[in-house]
Amino acid sequence: MLVSMSARITPGLQIMMSDINTTFNELGPAGTTRPFDSLYELVFQLTTCAFACREIGADPVVRKKALKHLKDFINNETPTAVLLPNLPSLPKARKALGALGLHSTMRRIITQRKKSGQAKKDCIQPFIEMGKPDVQITTHLVSILDAGVISTGAIAPCIDPDWMAKVRAEIAQLGAKYATNDDREASLAKQLLSVPLKAWETELPLMDLCVKETIRLHFQLPMMLRRNISGEDIEIPGDKEVIPKDAIIFFYPPAIMEDATVYSNPGVWDPSRFLVTRSEDKNKFGPHTFIGWGSGRHPCRGMRARDFTASLKL
Repeated sequence: MLVSMSARITPGLQIMMSDINTTFNELGPAGTTRPFDSLYELVFQLTTCAFACREIGADPVVRKKALKHLKDFINNETPTAVLLPNLPSLPKARKALGALGLHSTMRRIITQRKKSGQAKKDCIQPFIEMGKPDVQITTHLVSILDAGVISTGAIAPCIDPDWMAKVRAEIAQLGAKYATNDDREASLAKQLLSVPLKAWETELPLMDLCVKETIRLHFQLPMMLRRNISGEDIEIPGDKEVIPKDAIIFFYPPAIMEDATVYSNPGVWDPSRFLVTRSEDKNKFGPHTFIGWGSGRHPCRGMRARDFTASLKL
């Protein structure tokens, strides 16, 4: 993906870490909070910074308005609208207004940047430099925000206290490893500012287990779809079933993700099930046992983005 290039994400990494520190400092050292509320705006802020543009996340007023538009777009999808897409309805109108609000916000930012001639190292700049139409840029970015905020918003608050301690120790080691000489005695938050993007993605194995288990237990897609476009009927190997040409196949992911014959105690959040000593994600159906990022030829193209932003927040 063009927007997943490290060269575009790395310049905003310290800004994202600063946003995280600011958010948690505002929550205070003690008390209670509803993480699905208090962290949801942070999820949106990080997603826009990493995979869209800094202008939205940097302005609290713009950010809150854009997040409201996104919620209107996401929360007004109904079964009726899916089954009867041409039927007018109030939720459908609200969804359209949410999409229009997001497009308008992004288009104003793109227009201002073009007028100023100021190039920034973020993910909308390559589209601008290639001369892509504004509507194509905003459509692409709205789809990224839609998928990224939904999935990462569910991952962010889910972690067990025991595993939290393990993950915190892992993060402390990461911060100490990459801290500069001047930051050896600094706070962990400051040390983490020196951690490169590659390290966030490859040097937190326990964090990866937590994210993976949360995806398994709180899978965001109710079904997966594939159409047989081969032009002929397809026989399923080892089975008597036949997929007719042009037929649409519906697959219900929890059929695997919550199957007790595949995952022991599937209703329990237990990242250790993915350790090499257990490998429950590979035992029964090989590489297709865990389908949290899709499977086969078409896995989720945003899995790198989702894992990265979830790791930063946790």
